[in-house]
Amino acid sequence: MSNSILFLILIPISLTLLVGFFIGRGINRKKIINMGKLLERIIKPQDKLYTKLGDVVGFKARYRKEGFRRIEISYLLLPRQSLLILPISFLLLKRDRLFLIIKFFKKFKNPVHLIKKPLEEMKERKWNFYEKINGFYYISNINFPLIKSLVRFKNLRHVAIFRDHLYVSMYPDSLTEEIISEIMQIALKLKGNEHSF
Repeated sequence: MSNSILFLILIPISLTLLVGFFIGRGINRKKIINMGKLLERIIKPQDKLYTKLGDVVGFKARYRKEGFRRIEISYLLLPRQSLLILPISFLLLKRDRLFLIIKFFKKFKNPVHLIKKPLEEMKERKWNFYEKINGFYYISNINFPLIKSLVRFKNLRHVAIFRDHLYVSMYPDSLTEEIISEIMQIALKLKGNEHSF
C-alpha cells in the first residue's frame, strides 16, 4: 500500500475522531453543568467546593449543609470525547454514574442495604431481613420502609445506611431529580431523632 493511499485513509479517520472529540466534549460539559445545577437546587448547600476531574470526565463536590457533617458527590461520565475508548466504556461501565455520601453527626447501629447485586460477604452474614423486592435485595437487621420504597427507581444501584452516613450509587437519568429529592427527604428524617436505630 502506497503512502498516498494510507494518507487518504487516515485523513477521514482523523477528521471523524476530531469532530467526535468536540461533540463528545460539548455533551459532557453540558451534563456536568446541568448536574451541578440540579444538585444545588435540590440540596441547597450553604457552601460548596467542586473539583473537576479531567476536562470532561466529571466532578467531585463537597457541600456543607446545616444539620449534616458534609455531603460528598462524585459524578463520573463516559468518555464521549474519545470515540476510540467510548465503545469499551459502554461495555465495561455501561452508563454515567453518580455517587452521593451524606455524612451525619450521629451514628447508626444497624446497617441497611438496598442493592441490585449483593456482595458475597453480605450473603454470608446472618440478617433478620434478606428480601428480594422488585429486582433489589433489601438486607438489614431492621425493617426500614423508607429505604424499601426506593425500589421503584430502576437506575439505583445501591442505597445504604452505614455507621455515620447514607450512601447512594446510581445511573443518572430523567428520574434523577425525583430520586435525589427523595434521598434528601430520607436524610432529613435520619438526621432527626426518630430514626436512631
